[in-house]
Amino acid sequence: MFFMEVITIFSFLNFISLRMKKVGFLVAVLFLISNLLAQVNKYGYPISRFYSPTEINSNGQNWAIAKAPNGLIYVANNLSGVLEYDGESWRTIRIEGEPEVRALAISKSGVIYVGCSTEFGYLQPTKSGSYEYVKISQALPDSVKNFSAFRNINIVNDTVFFSNDKFKIFGYIPEKDSLIIINTPKYTFFTFGLNKSIYGGSYIEGMFKVSKNGTIPVKGGEFYKFKDIFSILDHGDSKIVVTGIKGIFGLDDKTGISTPLTTSKTLNKFKDCLLYSADNDQQFIYTGTLGSGILVFNYSGELIAKLNKEIGIQDDVCSSVKSYGKVLWGTMSLGLANVEFSNPIRYFGESSGLNGIVNDIINFEGTLFVGTDIGLYYLSFDENEQPRFKKVSGIDNQVWSLSIMHLRNSQKEILLIGTNLGIYQLNGLHQGVISIEENLNGIEQLFPTIEKDELKSVKLYTYKLFASKETNILWCGTADRLLGIKYNGNNQWSATKAIYKLGNKILSITDDEFGNVFATANKKGLVKVNPSTFSYQVFDSTNGLPIINDIRAFKYNNTIVVATRKGLFEFNNNEGKIGLFSNIPEEYINGELAINRFLQLSDSSIVLSVSEGGVSRNDFLIYEHNKYILEPFKFKRTPNVDSEVFYEKDRHIWFTNSNLVYNLDLNKEYQLDSTYNCLIRKVEGLDSVYFLGNFYSETEHGLQLSSKQLEHQKPILRFTQNDLTFHYAAPFFEGDEEIVYSYKLEGFKNQWSKWNKEPKAVFTNLNAGQYTFMVKAKNIYDIESHVGTYSFSVLPPWYRTIVAYIFYGILIILAIWLIVKLYTRKLKLEKIRLEGIVRERTAEIREQRDQIADQKKSIEDSILYASRIQRAILPSKEMADSILPEYFILFRPRDIVSGDYYWMNKIGNKTIVVAADCTGHGVPGAFMSMLGVSFLNEIVLKENVLEAHIILNHLRERVKKTLKQEGKEGENKDGMDVALIVIDDEAKKLFFAGAYNPAYILRGEELIEIKADRMPIGIYIKEKESFTLNEFDYLPGDSFYIFSDGYEDQFGGPGKQKFRAKQMRELLLTIQDKSMAEQKEILNKTIEDWMGDDQEQIDDMVVVGVRLS
Repeated sequence: MFFMEVITIFSFLNFISLRMKKVGFLVAVLFLISNLLAQVNKYGYPISRFYSPTEINSNGQNWAIAKAPNGLIYVANNLSGVLEYDGESWRTIRIEGEPEVRALAISKSGVIYVGCSTEFGYLQPTKSGSYEYVKISQALPDSVKNFSAFRNINIVNDTVFFSNDKFKIFGYIPEKDSLIIINTPKYTFFTFGLNKSIYGGSYIEGMFKVSKNGTIPVKGGEFYKFKDIFSILDHGDSKIVVTGIKGIFGLDDKTGISTPLTTSKTLNKFKDCLLYSADNDQQFIYTGTLGSGILVFNYSGELIAKLNKEIGIQDDVCSSVKSYGKVLWGTMSLGLANVEFSNPIRYFGESSGLNGIVNDIINFEGTLFVGTDIGLYYLSFDENEQPRFKKVSGIDNQVWSLSIMHLRNSQKEILLIGTNLGIYQLNGLHQGVISIEENLNGIEQLFPTIEKDELKSVKLYTYKLFASKETNILWCGTADRLLGIKYNGNNQWSATKAIYKLGNKILSITDDEFGNVFATANKKGLVKVNPSTFSYQVFDSTNGLPIINDIRAFKYNNTIVVATRKGLFEFNNNEGKIGLFSNIPEEYINGELAINRFLQLSDSSIVLSVSEGGVSRNDFLIYEHNKYILEPFKFKRTPNVDSEVFYEKDRHIWFTNSNLVYNLDLNKEYQLDSTYNCLIRKVEGLDSVYFLGNFYSETEHGLQLSSKQLEHQKPILRFTQNDLTFHYAAPFFEGDEEIVYSYKLEGFKNQWSKWNKEPKAVFTNLNAGQYTFMVKAKNIYDIESHVGTYSFSVLPPWYRTIVAYIFYGILIILAIWLIVKLYTRKLKLEKIRLEGIVRERTAEIREQRDQIADQKKSIEDSILYASRIQRAILPSKEMADSILPEYFILFRPRDIVSGDYYWMNKIGNKTIVVAADCTGHGVPGAFMSMLGVSFLNEIVLKENVLEAHIILNHLRERVKKTLKQEGKEGENKDGMDVALIVIDDEAKKLFFAGAYNPAYILRGEELIEIKADRMPIGIYIKEKESFTLNEFDYLPGDSFYIFSDGYEDQFGGPGKQKFRAKQMRELLLTIQDKSMAEQKEILNKTIEDWMGDDQEQIDDMVVVGVRLS
């Protein structure tokens, strides 16, 4: 018998090796574990991910898995060596000689120990940041080097224990870099590190404990003789012992008594199944099997879950299982599995037999029913107690709504199904359904407009069902009406009444504490129905609803809430109005969020399906301190979708995502890993790699891992190496596809980048300087990681180094010296040459100066002569004295000759006085003034024109004709501004006409301004046919003044500004009591003082003042 058992063990191990090498198939004796006491995967399957051989870049068998302190995952692979995974990518760490890697263990300091098929050692960091393999076993004496595959590595205290199939354990002490050899009983295949001790199992001696001097039997260990121990786990004051075919036991450390954790029924199944590895946490025992994937037990020995191909794990052979926090890892013969088993989220999908888009969920008589667009399904468990959805016969159409009617005066309940082809009543899981329309009396009351013969073919296309608990009335929402049908017993129904004027699809139905029924009709509003009278009232935007499209009503405590695209609202039954929902965060009622669904849980918490910016999600709000607050993590691990259904049963929330049904277990405490790392995995340039993920420190035993970058590891890069790419990753394995990153490069830009999923950052053309790259991650729960850093510096280009600057300085000094030397010599030669030139030029300049002086004198003589001519043609003083009673003429040319002029003459009893300003000044202006005087002599003296405006009209025509002005583009615009007064001595009148220049008339302390026409004597684009004639009656003693603009436009005074017309008018008023001669002196002195010593006269000036008698 003993030898038969031993043969069984060896056969089993050989079987494993053959399976791991993919030779042959599983032995037919392996059957699935089934018929356990607990239903397996009762609430669905956990979220999982399978890493295929293609993804991990290896087709070899994966034997063991370990997690490093920094979060990285390492896998023992028999073809590739050690695989490393950071959440973004896989790396392969090759072992020299390519032995099969069978076992892994990682110390607290991060050292990775490796057990191979023919040797053992550890991975040591290199200066580049990668790993290299250091073989420990080569230090062993030749007598013990003939060992086979190492299956376990245990780290206890300061010693690393390697165990293999040759019944020996090799202990490695890193601090001393020494080895010890411990013999174990025959047929010892596995050892385990527990409570700072090493335990093992011998097939012929049972369980033992290892010391440095040998092995010691464990109290009660003889119980495990002839039981193949594959795992020993710690659990408080006891140990969990997993045997391959004998089951799972609990061993009490104090009494030594072993108790089976599996029932006899379970044990009968274990004899046909091979449990190979195990791990545990506070709640569960996880076992890896050969043929059934991963099995999860509670500490009562009940099978809770079976994790295999049903959840997407493509391989049912699991050689190693490890629980790290909320994530369970399993190594497969091909690939790797990651299962979020501790997460309270579970799901069912097509692999469980559920087909179609899910429209409603309900639990009826302990069975979960799901309505989809292709029928009605219920959850059952197959012969292996695995969950499987089965279809209810008789319904192959769209199931929109499910409702349970609690029959009055009875404990009986019936399940009602609303579909696109009518309403059905469940007749049993295996008996199918009963059509309600076929047992409905009085259907004509529901459809009064349909002919009686046509009523037989009517099918109630039902979107929503609601069964009243008080009246046995089933309320049915169709495409255009709300129907009420009553259950009479014995599967018989009678029509009550229809509210058919709603005209739109019924989206929801519920009731309040008084039995009133509330429904929402799309684009209509909230409908309140009295179930006794069937009278109804519609509430819309006039009653407080912000929107009536796509709204739904739900029961909340003793009232009704309305979910809208503009937030959450509440119906006030007393006031008959709708207002904002109270005691909830502002974002849910301010119109920013669309509320799609609402569910109140048994503990007063609420669940909302919301949409924001086109993205949908589910929110969980708890009620604390008289208000609702958001619990942000409950639904984070589920897709962002608009859940069509919320349903709660026994603290389990069921909700949907298209063709999937999710379950959130509120009984499980939601525990989050609040700390994790963001690691810089590689730094590379255009043609070089500077860092491969590991910092190190140098010790007497070689390089060791370091958590920080030491000063000597900060690279100094040449300026030509200033293009860098940083690769990074965050080893957080829940929803790792949703991890986002943010980074900054201090020394370049100190602001964090926007969050994005790209696991790399690229920088080009960095300037010389010191830099620190920093990166952080944010996981699916919005928790930020520790910041990863990497420092480096970039040298300036060679032409910006200190040596270069010294060289530049020397060159500059030499260049300056040479330039000064050459320039000095040049200056001397140039001086000699220039002295000769100066002598020649001085003589020429003297000659030219004399010529210029002669020319200047000749020109000045000519201008002085022109001045005498100009003054000769202007009225003389004698002429003015004979014409005007009392007057002054202030005439100040800017140059020798003037462009301003004055003119006067008397014809009969009319005296004409003119003050004019010609275009330009100096000689050009003088020519224009001579033309003006000549034209006035012709117009007045020869043609006898005495009307002021007519004189100006004639003067304008002569100027235009003489200067050939026709209004063509590019011709000259020369002309003159004129003020002209005609004095009629007999009529005592003044007649004024002006071209731009006005006239002032002063009578006592009053100054009257007669405005001129806004056009010149000359061509003008807005020219009027005639100048305006202004008439004025004067009194003896009145004075008038006409002038050019030279006086009032003169710059000067404190601010170097114009004298201006206003100041001139005020001056004239203040000197009115003076004689005309005195006024002239005052005007002249005032303008002289205004200009001062530093301001030149800028224009010609003429002012004519006359006092009338």
